[in-house]
Amino acid sequence: MDPVICSFPMNVPPRLEQLAFTIYEQQGATDKAKAKKRILKSQSKDLKYISSSVAADSKQKNQASDYYIGVFEQGKNKCYLLPAGAAYQMQ
Repeated sequence: MDPVICSFPMNVPPRLEQLAFTIYEQQGATDKAKAKKRILKSQSKDLKYISSSVAADSKQKNQASDYYIGVFEQGKNKCYLLPAGAAYQMQ
């Protein structure tokens, strides 16, 4: 699975590094042309986050931009760009 990008329009949650995110993907899609529905979820004691890949701005074909994640390798002092499969706006 490709990396994904998440945005938090209502501020980044406290203790983000302690949250575990899970992607659920639709199983058994018969038409390969259709994008599989994906849901990204996470929750803590106080908060619950969810986003779906079926929103118009997060479907790969409807994205106005291609997204990439830069991964910096400190030992080699280089940055590599990896394509991100989708962008999720967490609610």
